[in-house]
Amino acid sequence: MFGRAVPRTPSGPKGWFPEMDAMVVRMLSVGLLAWVCSGSALAQAIVGPPQPEASAFRQHKLVTATISGMRDFLALTQLGEFLGCTPRNGPQQFVIPPDKMAALDGLGIPYVVTADDVQQLIEAEAREIARVQADRDSSFFDTYRTYAQINTELDSIVALNPAIATRVSVGLSQGNASQPRQTIYGVRITGPTIPGAPPKPVFIIQGGQHAREWVSPASAMYAIDELVRDYSTDPAIRQVVDSVEFHIIPVVNPDGYVYTWASSNNRLWRKNRRLISGATYGVDLNRNWATAWDPPVSASTNPASDTYRGTAPWSESETAAMRDYINGLNTARPGSIKALIDLHSYSQLILGPWGYTSTVIPPRAAELRLVMGQMESAIDNTFGVPYTAGLGTDGVIYSASGTAQDWPFAVFGALGFTFELRDTGAYGFTLPSSQLRPTAQETFNGLMAMARFIQIRLQMAVPAPPAAASTTGGTNFAVTITELNSYTIAGTPQLLYRVGTSGPFAGANLTGTKPNFTATLPAFPCGSTVQYYVAATASDGAVVTMPADAPATLYSATLPVCPTPGGFSLVTPLDGAAGVNLTPSFTWNASPGASSYTVIIATDPALLNVVASAPGLPGTSWTLPAPSPLAYSSIYYWGVRAVNGSGSTGSTPLSRSLTTFAACPGDADGNRNVGANDLSILLSAFGSCPGDSNYNASVSFDGNPCIGANDLSILLANFGITCSP
Repeated sequence: MFGRAVPRTPSGPKGWFPEMDAMVVRMLSVGLLAWVCSGSALAQAIVGPPQPEASAFRQHKLVTATISGMRDFLALTQLGEFLGCTPRNGPQQFVIPPDKMAALDGLGIPYVVTADDVQQLIEAEAREIARVQADRDSSFFDTYRTYAQINTELDSIVALNPAIATRVSVGLSQGNASQPRQTIYGVRITGPTIPGAPPKPVFIIQGGQHAREWVSPASAMYAIDELVRDYSTDPAIRQVVDSVEFHIIPVVNPDGYVYTWASSNNRLWRKNRRLISGATYGVDLNRNWATAWDPPVSASTNPASDTYRGTAPWSESETAAMRDYINGLNTARPGSIKALIDLHSYSQLILGPWGYTSTVIPPRAAELRLVMGQMESAIDNTFGVPYTAGLGTDGVIYSASGTAQDWPFAVFGALGFTFELRDTGAYGFTLPSSQLRPTAQETFNGLMAMARFIQIRLQMAVPAPPAAASTTGGTNFAVTITELNSYTIAGTPQLLYRVGTSGPFAGANLTGTKPNFTATLPAFPCGSTVQYYVAATASDGAVVTMPADAPATLYSATLPVCPTPGGFSLVTPLDGAAGVNLTPSFTWNASPGASSYTVIIATDPALLNVVASAPGLPGTSWTLPAPSPLAYSSIYYWGVRAVNGSGSTGSTPLSRSLTTFAACPGDADGNRNVGANDLSILLSAFGSCPGDSNYNASVSFDGNPCIGANDLSILLANFGITCSP
């Protein structure tokens, strides 16, 4: 807290004293911590009387004692105030009154006095703050600021860009007879709303629940300033502000915060300023939220305690105001609240649910650990100052009930975390102004990690997108879709694909059950390139893709080069065939490497003067449909070209010739029989001449190109006869 830094000493499981057996560990974690950090019935014997006012800190010593067991800890807490609520083996800080120093010497516990007069350090801090504030060239974040200065700065920041920032009133503080109620202010920050876009996730950041933790409101103000001031110049911040709705409340406990600034008051005051009775004041707001409020865990029922929980959940105006404000946000857009981070100091920790227990694994633990790790990395990588992250079951800190981090997670499924900011005890609650800005900067990076995370509806992964597909289909690959931030998958995820690099996409449903799915690429032509991506719709209507910016970026797969069609042979009609009807059938042998065939009928052996053709035939046979362009008693040539998937053709076999049979008057369909079908064809063309849409030359029997009564007479005269080939 004050003086030189004391390195942390490795501790045992969950940070408690390792030499204690299971029974003692259970007693300590469930009972002793509640006494030490709450001031229960035994609290006064352990942590002493309620915190003294400023004058009582005169000549109090700041002591760093090396704890080596529960006995040491109990003995020290009977002499002075333990600074913090994370008792461990190793160096721990205590404020010891001057008349208790002899008793401390008698304990035989190793210690170092790091400050001879705590009050002098507090006064030195006040002088330094006053000096910086008096400097007209100093910026807002060069030192700590009063509540009035914070509110003035809020207005100044909002004025920088009122299109994205709005000051909001959360509610009123508790107040007391000598300290009037104050408005709890915050700022709503978000970019323009796009019509039809999915609802934005809401991110709540609050500071100053504990009055003495001045770096908490300062860091919240820094986040507000960065988001608004850099919106127009920093693309990363613009993206976050446009996609997330921030609600940042720098000082939830204005009464307590103002009280710590008054020169005649207590700089180390923690609670709000509710008058309990007589000279007893204050409820610990971070023990007054509803989740696990009762039975108390590391929260006290003794009004004199620093962790007094109040008479009921939400008994305090400040916590009730926050509850109502958050409920109002959820009522306006149900399900939109995705995260709440409560800023505190000190210990350099990131604490996730559940705060009230070290034995119950929270739901969505994997998701909590994922974002927790991202926030930890973002903070650590800023200046190399290490933070430790953990869920309640990790035991990185004592359990505590009725905290702000647990309630939104329990009620809304919002990711609830507590940040314990710098440092680890060298200065503690009176962190020097020189560390304010770097602390705020690393905190901001951690907050931005959360802001980026809550934009994720569905986390999609394609571990091995295939780079090659098949001409026969069935190219499978794995897709993992994890539901995050209380969003769910709506409908069935799809694989979208197309052949080539342009044009529309076709779709195919993924198979499997969440989170593990299988996508299957169908058959594609050999030699082609296929582009594809995977898409899923979240419960709020947002479409999530992989690659993330698809279809701007796509996966790509190629198919094997198409083989060149090999040799093949024609089968029927035989070369030189005579008496072939006008609608002949053609057959040929298959060609290796061919994906389709084209039949060509021409009047020359080179197949250049084409009278009929049939491209894209999948098989090895084809019949010329009626009415055909072939004429009676004429010589024609035919051949077949084999084509592979890329359009390459194989060698064309030598064409074969055929001669159609002589005319059979009345035979319109070329089957060498005059019958009802021929009559039907003639009647359909009756009265037509060349150029008419229904004209058919095959029923012009009399030499006159027009179809009329003469042609009908010829047909009827031959009706029922069969012509010889």
